[in-house]
Amino acid sequence: MCTNVSPASLIPAAKQGDAVTVASALRNVLTDPNMIDFAGNTALIHGCCHTSVVSILLSDERLNLNMCNKVGISALMKAAHDGFAPVVTLLLAV
Repeated sequence: MCTNVSPASLIPAAKQGDAVTVASALRNVLTDPNMIDFAGNTALIHGCCHTSVVSILLSDERLNLNMCNKVGISALMKAAHDGFAPVVTLLLAV
């Protein structure tokens, strides 16, 4: 397992559902779990269709799960809209 993962890999890994890389990226002290891409999307918003990714992100106490992108969409809103009920349940349980 890779332990020296760049902070820049967090969002692409979350988007692809790569839970191992997400976990490795979060172990890097330079990684901000609330970093955003050009549209204001966080790793949580991108990863909201992957239960394992969401679980890992939620385990990071620095995560702000209420962040919205530039058009006002949060991870909870995206997961609910896209029909990812297990992720909605996880997000509501926090």
